[in-house]
Amino acid sequence: MGHVSSGMHGHQDSAPEQDRGALVRHEVLDRVGDKLRGSGRMLCARFLGHAEYGQVLSEQERLVRRKLEGDPVDYLLLLEHEPVFTLGRGASEADLCGANERLRIPAYRVSRGGGVTYHGPGQLVAYPIVKLPHPDVRSYVRFLAGVVVGVCQSFGVDSWADEQRIGVWSRRGKLASFGIGLRRWVAFHGVALNVSRAAEEPFAFIVPCRTVGLAVSSLEGEGRATPSVDEVALVFAELFVAAWANYWEQGRPEWKFDEDTRLG
Repeated sequence: MGHVSSGMHGHQDSAPEQDRGALVRHEVLDRVGDKLRGSGRMLCARFLGHAEYGQVLSEQERLVRRKLEGDPVDYLLLLEHEPVFTLGRGASEADLCGANERLRIPAYRVSRGGGVTYHGPGQLVAYPIVKLPHPDVRSYVRFLAGVVVGVCQSFGVDSWADEQRIGVWSRRGKLASFGIGLRRWVAFHGVALNVSRAAEEPFAFIVPCRTVGLAVSSLEGEGRATPSVDEVALVFAELFVAAWANYWEQGRPEWKFDEDTRLG
């Protein structure tokens, strides 16, 4: 089992990553700035590029502490992880199936909910570090699911959110997973959306999300779009910011299913 390192080692932000971060701030946040100002919310979105898990976990912890100390700014971290397996609070180490040793991929046990999952290149990971407007984590997961479904639709992929099998799904399999951590209603950790087929492959070596034989898909695997993770991150940031303002203004979202939605 891998251990979280206290050092800030691994990939360091390069000029291209910094440029992409600026792109998110200026192209996305400026377009929806009126919505945020109208809601009285402040949000800082950052694209970190390829990032080592322990480094980003430390950054999340730092931002959570700031929020608990009264920081009014909400944060959204967008990135691709270097290959890593993570185990939620109640996850069984047996669900790793020894994949961390066989594939030489580190594993971390962390404070989010959920089972075992994989993060790596070709997958967009979004970590909102936010103060929830309602003491209701299920409502927050519904909010995140709505954002992800909107992202999938933007790239021509039909998907839906499932309240019984938490996640975002297509007919081919699970596109996105959620794992939330909470401290005094400050939420962290977040959502992982598979963009390329490369992100699907390591799931075959584990029991993901406590489900044997879970079918996993990606935007590329759906055959409708082959966007880059950068492109998906920009769309995610735009939809998240707009939806976050509405979430504060309008209250808790409800699950919305179409006639093709499958439960359980």
